[in-house]
Amino acid sequence: MLPPPWGNEPLPDRTPRRRFVYVGALDTYKLDFRVLHKIADIPHSELVVVGKRENLAAGAEEISGLQKRTNVRMLGPLSREDLWPVLRDADVGVIALAEGEYSDGSFPLKVWDYLWACLPVIAVSATSLVGLHADVHVTSDVNTDILEEILAKEKKDIARRQFAAAWTSDTRLQRIVDLTRNPNEDN
Repeated sequence: MLPPPWGNEPLPDRTPRRRFVYVGALDTYKLDFRVLHKIADIPHSELVVVGKRENLAAGAEEISGLQKRTNVRMLGPLSREDLWPVLRDADVGVIALAEGEYSDGSFPLKVWDYLWACLPVIAVSATSLVGLHADVHVTSDVNTDILEEILAKEKKDIARRQFAAAWTSDTRLQRIVDLTRNPNEDN
């Protein structure tokens, strides 16, 4: 088997580093590519994009534009095992939902992966995440001031992982069971 054309080699260690990571579908229906381009425009930044192209026609031009940038790494889809080192080496997790009905009704589960990796999150057009956690920054657009504010925060705050751990499938299932057994108690 040949390696994928985007490469799977480890990312170089750079200091000072400003590494953003996007994990998700590469489709204009779900992803606002404009956000990724704005992040890639930040001086001394690196953007790592992990995901599968879901619709070969949609987003071809946007993907090509990202691939041409020297500070953007397109890793393609990764297994969960291969994803963790990428998240570990990142500074900020990116959620960039395209505006529309899909985004309006969406709760992007990748927020849990980012928080589990102790990353702060920039979430564009993800209104379902408003108020979720102090380090999940929901905004309607990306600008340098917001990103600089996020980058200035503690990079690997373990409290983010502890918060995410309280929302695992097992924890949520147990909460549902508890509520079913004791509907009048405050769980």
